[in-house]
Amino acid sequence: MVLFQLPLAGQASWLLPFASVVAIGLGMDVWRRRQMTAFHQFLLFWFAWLGPMLVFFSIARFYHRYYLSMLAPAIAVLVGAGGAMLALLACSGRRTMWLFPAALVATYAFEVWTACQYRASFSPVWPLAVGFYGLGMVCLWFAMEGREHGRRIVYRAALIGVLALPAYWSLTPVLYGTNSTIPYAGPDLQRDRGAPMPTAGMPDGQEERLLRGETGQPGDGARRWQTSHLLTALVSYLEQHVGEAKYLAATIRATEAAELMLHTDRAVMAMGGFGGTDPVLTPKKLEEMARNGEVKYFLLSGEGRGNHELVQWIQTHCKEVPFSEWNGGQKALDGGAERREMTLYVYNG
Repeated sequence: MVLFQLPLAGQASWLLPFASVVAIGLGMDVWRRRQMTAFHQFLLFWFAWLGPMLVFFSIARFYHRYYLSMLAPAIAVLVGAGGAMLALLACSGRRTMWLFPAALVATYAFEVWTACQYRASFSPVWPLAVGFYGLGMVCLWFAMEGREHGRRIVYRAALIGVLALPAYWSLTPVLYGTNSTIPYAGPDLQRDRGAPMPTAGMPDGQEERLLRGETGQPGDGARRWQTSHLLTALVSYLEQHVGEAKYLAATIRATEAAELMLHTDRAVMAMGGFGGTDPVLTPKKLEEMARNGEVKYFLLSGEGRGNHELVQWIQTHCKEVPFSEWNGGQKALDGGAERREMTLYVYNG
C-alpha cells in the first residue's frame, strides 16, 4: 500500500498500524459478545469513513500530500477510543491479551522505520530512542499484569510515546517553513524548503509553477494584481455599477472569485469551478442568467484560459470595460504596456 511507503508514509499513516489492530479487536469483541453494542457501531462508523479513503489514496494517481488530512479524524478517533477497547480486552482473556501490545509493537516499528528513511535530514538517534521507549512500554505492560493502576499508567505513557514522532512531523512546517500552496510535513523541509512531490497526473511543470506562487495556468500568476489598491478599486467600481444583479461579477476560476469575495459582501460566481474547466455552465445558461439580470460583469484573467466556450460567449456578447475606468488611478501592468492580466467585460443586453 502506497500509504506505507515514502513520501506518503510520513504524512498521515503513523497510526494506521494501530487502527488496523483495533479493527481486529473490534471483530473479536463482537464475536465474543455475540452482539454489536452502540460502542461497536460507533467504531464501525469511523472505519466506514477510513476504509474508502484508504482505497482511494492507494489507487488514485492525482492528489497532493495535504489531501491525506482527510484521514486524520477517523484515525484519531479509532486510536483514542479503540485503544481504550484494546486495553480492556487485554484484561478479559488470553485470546485478546495480545491485542494492545501488538498494536504498540506494530506502530512503534512502523514509526521507527519511517523516520529512519529521512536520515539525510533527521538524526536516526531520535527514532531509535522512540523505538527503545516503545519496547520498554511493551515489557512494562506485561510486567504489570494483574495491576490495574500500573497498566493505566503504562497505557498513557505508551500512547504519549506513539505520538512523539507524529508530533514532531506536524511541527516541521512551523519550524522550517513550507509552501503554502502545496504544503506537507517532514524534516526534509529544512533541506528542500518545500520542494514538490511528484504528483501523478499533473501536467509537466504545473506543480513547479504553483511553488513559485503562480496559481492556475501559465501567465496567471501573482502579477495579475499589481497592488492591493487595484483590487480594491475594481471591487469599488463593481459595487457602484452592478446594481441589483445577484452576482457582483463572474470569473472563470475560483481563485479570482475568492480574491474578490475577500473584499466584498457580494456573491461572486466561478463559472468554471476551481480550475476553470468544470462544466458548471453552458453558454446558453450563462446567456439566460445575463438576460435575467443575475450577472452583469465578467472578469477574465490572462488570455481567458479555462472554459473556452464561455470565454468566447463573453467576448462576443459583452463589451470590454476600459482599464482606465476601474483601475483606481493605477498604471497598467508590465511597465505600462497595453497587455493586462485582468480584463473586465459588461453585459448590456
